[in-house]
Amino acid sequence: MRKDIYISYELTDQKWADLIKLHLKSRQDELGFHIWDNSQIEAGADKEEAKTQILQSTKIVFVLLSAPYLGADSVEKEWKQLVELSQKEDVIVRSIFVNHCSIDEHPLSIFQTLNAENNPLVEMDDADFAGFVVHVGKRIKVVLKNVFEKEIQKIETAVVQKPKDISLKNEMEKNIKELENAIAQDDTQFKNALDLSLAKICVVRILKGISSDQSNGLRMKEIYDRSKIKKRKFIFQSLDEMEKWGYIEKARIEKETYWKLSEKGIDFSKEIDDSFLFT
Repeated sequence: MRKDIYISYELTDQKWADLIKLHLKSRQDELGFHIWDNSQIEAGADKEEAKTQILQSTKIVFVLLSAPYLGADSVEKEWKQLVELSQKEDVIVRSIFVNHCSIDEHPLSIFQTLNAENNPLVEMDDADFAGFVVHVGKRIKVVLKNVFEKEIQKIETAVVQKPKDISLKNEMEKNIKELENAIAQDDTQFKNALDLSLAKICVVRILKGISSDQSNGLRMKEIYDRSKIKKRKFIFQSLDEMEKWGYIEKARIEKETYWKLSEKGIDFSKEIDDSFLFT
């Protein structure tokens, strides 16, 4: 069962990783998770093998964003691994701005940030930083509590029946409820969640409207251009999440990736058309 935490950072930002670990010590003892980072890999050990073992037990990853982190070749392989891990496994990746830096066009921009870009850790005083980490600790508790409950539910329902499918509408309602308990120092995270919900609806309606001569679907750039949404990351994340839920399908044709609605997505698009939101 995944329950540990991993902190990804560039060496010059290690002091922030150490401070976060120090402030989360009480939560660590209470919930029984371990906080890992590169500094805990023993000298002489195969670093890649050790990190792979650590990530196998990791449920939450905190990425400490800074200009050195984004520009360092030494951590590029690691953050690419984290992006892949978040897409293939049930691992939550959240970013924390350590210093001023821009991630608008960076692959890491698909992950939610726990503080605003204009409110990095370096500009927080001791009280603000302590308060921030307290909120982080509370969110960790919520996530791990859900993990434990799901494991218990799996055991209880293993011999009963396969769980019913959850509709995208129910998933979005669940996201809103989770949002109310999410970490947010200002309204940035709330707006990001709203933007993502809007992007999902835009993607569904755009893919529903493709013509017969576009039977293969649309490329991501075409979907992005038609959506008029400013940040590409919300379209990317929408496509990724809705494919996982089975609402859209993707196909690789002549080195291009095309997206289109699945049967489930077509049914949901009809629900949207019947909704008062579009009358």
